[in-house]
Amino acid sequence: MTLTELSDRAQLRGLVEAYARGADRREATAIAALFTEDGTLAIFREVDPSTPATVRTGREQIADAMGSLNRWEVTTHFVGQQSVQIDGDTASGETYCLAHHLFHHDGERYNRVMSIRYLDRYTRVDGGWLISERHLLED
Repeated sequence: MTLTELSDRAQLRGLVEAYARGADRREATAIAALFTEDGTLAIFREVDPSTPATVRTGREQIADAMGSLNRWEVTTHFVGQQSVQIDGDTASGETYCLAHHLFHHDGERYNRVMSIRYLDRYTRVDGGWLISERHLLED
C-alpha cells in the first residue's frame, strides 16, 4: 500500500468519524458540510430495505434531516470496521456503526440500539474527501 493510499484511507475514516461525532453533538451544519454541495443522504429502514424511507439532496436538506436526532435525549454512534475502494479522486466504502439512542418513556429510561451500515460514495474536492452519496441502512 502506498503512502497516498494510507493517507486517503485515514482521511476517509476521519470523515466517517466526523459524521458520527457531529450527530452525537447535534451539529447539523457541520454534518452537512461533510457532503458535496449536491450530496445525497438516503435512509433505508428495516421495514422495507429496498426503498429509501427518506432521501435528502444538498447540504441544506441534509442539515434539516439531522434535526430528527433531537427527539433522542442522547445518542452515541460507535463506528466499527470500514472497507473502502479508492479509484483516483473517487471512492466507495462500507462502514458499520452501532448507534445508541437514549430516551425516557413512562418514567423509564430506554436505549434503542440500531445496527447501521453506511454505504458511501466519496469524492475528492480541493484535496480533501467529502461524501457524495450515503445510504444509511438500518439492519
